[in-house]
Amino acid sequence: GERTERQQALVEFAAAYSQATAGSADDIPEENIEQLFDQLLAVNPQAAEFVYRSEDGSYEALRLQFGVTGNARIDDIADDNREVAGVIESESGGESSGRPESGEPPHDAATTEELAEELRRLGVDATEQPDAGFGLVFYSDENAESLVDEVEGLRGNFEHYDTHLLTSVRAHAGRTAVVSLWKNERAANTASGFLGDLTGVGGDGIGGPLADRDAADHADTTTDDRDAAESPVEGTDDETDDDIRGELADLDIYAGQPHGEDVYAMVLYSAADTAELREEVDSLSDGFDRYDTHVGTDLYGGTATDRAAVVSLWDTRDAADTAGDYLADLPEIVGRAGEESTFGTMGMFYTVKPDYREAFVERFETVGGMLAELDGHIETDLMVNAADENDMFIASQWTEQEAALEFFRSDAFRDTVQWGRDVLADRPRHVFLA
Repeated sequence: GERTERQQALVEFAAAYSQATAGSADDIPEENIEQLFDQLLAVNPQAAEFVYRSEDGSYEALRLQFGVTGNARIDDIADDNREVAGVIESESGGESSGRPESGEPPHDAATTEELAEELRRLGVDATEQPDAGFGLVFYSDENAESLVDEVEGLRGNFEHYDTHLLTSVRAHAGRTAVVSLWKNERAANTASGFLGDLTGVGGDGIGGPLADRDAADHADTTTDDRDAAESPVEGTDDETDDDIRGELADLDIYAGQPHGEDVYAMVLYSAADTAELREEVDSLSDGFDRYDTHVGTDLYGGTATDRAAVVSLWDTRDAADTAGDYLADLPEIVGRAGEESTFGTMGMFYTVKPDYREAFVERFETVGGMLAELDGHIETDLMVNAADENDMFIASQWTEQEAALEFFRSDAFRDTVQWGRDVLADRPRHVFLA
């Protein structure tokens, strides 16, 4: 009867699966993928349709399933592959449904606007993944630190596939979230089954299509403008960042640094005691280290002012913005000269070879003297990392963007960049303020 046929189909599927996955899932021959798909079609036509070949004919979703599940034992195949087969054979001889036979993923459907808002709150800028077509967000009762290893295991498998763009753990408002971005909905739906099985998730997730790049950029700019008006933190907008990046690339003043290593900074100034600040900053930095987008958070002391600077570096603007909510709670946060009406340029971070530190400081003093005479310049301070005197941050404030760029075009700045190649222990990091 029908049940016997289904049982036989499961056995054949298990055998084909076991043979195909004896090696790496990436190495499965296309003909084996086709054989597996045929067997799955016999088991459950609806599930087969769900994992049907992607547009380029590579069976991406099915291949992803094999890669993540691994080499399951044949006697466990029905259970281990419930996301694919959509059916679990019970010991009583009956049939119970695991994932619905239609292959329906465990997340709730969200609109583009709902997903974009959720990603923004979690500090994820989807526009930095221009190929992203579908996003997933799952919430877990586990704390972020406990979930990191489990998610890393999934991400390691996801990264074998071209459709995967990002999977990371986030913490927001006392909750732990896992964000995953994919090129298309089909691959995202397959991944959703695994994300929904993470510890503490319990099906609490959403998924939806991502906005087109132009619309997303417009939304982000609007949000950033609103946030900038309410925040004591230095900032520039996306259009300004792009203008400066273009200028610096044209002027060849990146000292060999590729654009991909630019990062965003959240910079706050405080009049609090350095020792008091350092303890709190270290605690925040340890917490931030759980997130993939965190580059570093450090305390710097000014050489031209009495202020201390707390600098938090991130791979994305949204992540830096989110960090600002925590950094703003540090003690005795103060403003800076003209911050309401002036242009805060990018920061410039330098790690100097110890033998050249004194020469670097002297060079800065020379350039600083020249800056004081330039139209549009308000203040430039060399700030030193409280934990490493060879790590320095130059914070520069100008009346307008063009005044800053005029300096960057000058021979004096070019000469300084060239000289720096010999005295720096690492390439300089040009940081755009979030």
